[in-house]
Amino acid sequence: MKKILAYLLAIISFSVSAHAAYEVKPEPNIYQNVSIISADNLMNIIKDNLDEHDLSEKLNITLRTYNKGLKLNYKYDSYDVEVTDFNLNKRARRFRMKLAFRAGENYIENVIINGAYSEMVAVPVLRERLPYKTIISRDDLTFIDQPKHRLRHDTVFEMDQLIGKELKHSMMDLKPIRQRNIAKKKIVLRNNLVNIIYKTSFITLQTSGIAMDSGAKGDVIRVRNTDSNKVVQATIREDGSVVINSGQNS
Repeated sequence: MKKILAYLLAIISFSVSAHAAYEVKPEPNIYQNVSIISADNLMNIIKDNLDEHDLSEKLNITLRTYNKGLKLNYKYDSYDVEVTDFNLNKRARRFRMKLAFRAGENYIENVIINGAYSEMVAVPVLRERLPYKTIISRDDLTFIDQPKHRLRHDTVFEMDQLIGKELKHSMMDLKPIRQRNIAKKKIVLRNNLVNIIYKTSFITLQTSGIAMDSGAKGDVIRVRNTDSNKVVQATIREDGSVVINSGQNS
């Protein structure tokens, strides 16, 4: 039980006493006794520390404190900054960082920064809204970054998995595409005339039939032989013909 608890705590939240040192220069300002450290400088320090914790390369960071920069009580040309504590909660995607700003011989100011982050991942999306039954082409697609934790389990991450697929309903642009939104392109439609092929090790026979189901390449559908009027199961080939499964007679 103790081992399980220790493992869960390691996943959910951990705190490290860091000693990483940085040098930052304040932004120009009109005040005589105040230094302003930009939010960009703070972000760089935060990003550097988050990078050590097995997160995505792309992070969207939001500061809950000092999101417009930080004011220090004394003015120096530059500061040595030490991360004295860094706490990360992966479940909540939040962090708490304690920074020590040092300058001159005696000046030190401790600051606590709170924030949140999202791991970002690139996903293929439609460039513009497309109607129902559109066959998706490469030109229809682009990539955008999305927060990983907001994506559904069946989100499509690879562009090649979308090309040639058919939209099952109209779909908005710039929206992550899920497997439930697409289907394989149907190359045989119900009630269409199809070429039926029956193969054995010794002979190949061909006849005509009527498709009783719609389907895509590789789908098994019902087909009615126009000569015998018998209904059989057949697999759709890329050219739109169908092959009768072994063990059936046409």
